[in-house]
Amino acid sequence: MLFLVANGARAELVTVDFGEVLLNVGGWIVAGLVTLGGVLVAHWVEVRGRQRQEDRVSTYEPLRREMVQILEREYLVKSGYSVWTQSDGFKEILQRGLLHPKRHDSLRSDVDELLRLNQKHEATYSDFYDKRKEALDAMVAITDYEISGQRAKLSKVLGHNFSDDQMFQAIAADDKELFLAQFNERIRGASHNLGSSIELAVPPQELYEKIMNSVGKSRKAFVATSKDFIDKTRTILANLDDSLASGSRYRQSK
Repeated sequence: MLFLVANGARAELVTVDFGEVLLNVGGWIVAGLVTLGGVLVAHWVEVRGRQRQEDRVSTYEPLRREMVQILEREYLVKSGYSVWTQSDGFKEILQRGLLHPKRHDSLRSDVDELLRLNQKHEATYSDFYDKRKEALDAMVAITDYEISGQRAKLSKVLGHNFSDDQMFQAIAADDKELFLAQFNERIRGASHNLGSSIELAVPPQELYEKIMNSVGKSRKAFVATSKDFIDKTRTILANLDDSLASGSRYRQSK
């Protein structure tokens, strides 16, 4: 296309190739968009990297430590105790709402499930504790003994509010040998204090069986909820290890 262009006192005809102009302008626009896109991508990568580092330090690593601490106390289940006392670090994660962002949906779901299972674990622990206490109290309250021709209840020599931690643990572990060893030691001690041998109306083995029958349902529930809680803890720990090793977002196990 021809244009009349002033050149001093003269006018000249100039040919303009609009196709070339459009190509040049388009090139400038594309170059600008590419540059802008590169800046935006670089910024996104930077933000994402910073976010992942913050998640690692403030959330993933503290939660991993919490799971490890729980599993280090797993042995307490066999003795009839609860295994989790929440650390200040774990409580802070919940209080600060660090699991609320959508990117933590999977992790938040698993932690919520862990808390629910722990509530059940604590409830069955309390019930099992009470049932053991009631069983031992009943044992000393109704079991007769005889000494020097005189008959009385075991509560007279062992106390009305009888408690023995080792016997508690033996009942939790269904460890008959440990229970009888501790019980017989108590009877020997009482006999020594009285200066005469105590003769039980019921054999110690039979007392043990009666106790285990009375706490059986409660013990079964405690063992089951403990297993569920520990299994969930292991799952979360494995998922956290995968995320920390790969630098990726936490993902639930399939």
